[in-house]
Amino acid sequence: MPAVFVNGARGRVAQALSLDAVIDDRPENCLDVVADSNAHPLLLWRRSRESLPMTVHSTRIEMVSSFGEALDRLERMTAERQGRRTLLGRVRSAIGF
Repeated sequence: MPAVFVNGARGRVAQALSLDAVIDDRPENCLDVVADSNAHPLLLWRRSRESLPMTVHSTRIEMVSSFGEALDRLERMTAERQGRRTLLGRVRSAIGF
């Protein structure tokens, strides 16, 4: 469960680290992930969908409204791959998400 803090080319970093998913709160950073990697971008967006830049609507960026929702989505992604309860799910339950 790595956390990576980066200034700049998030997509290239995601590709270099072979990340499966990236959570970010800026649409332009998620677009960078789409452009330069195979990672699944999760946009943490608390505003209305209408306030998103038009370029985001036509991409594979998935919008989530909270960090808890992002964790839920990551858990589902992991479970789909493994077909069983994941470590992320146990951690999420332990911290109350």
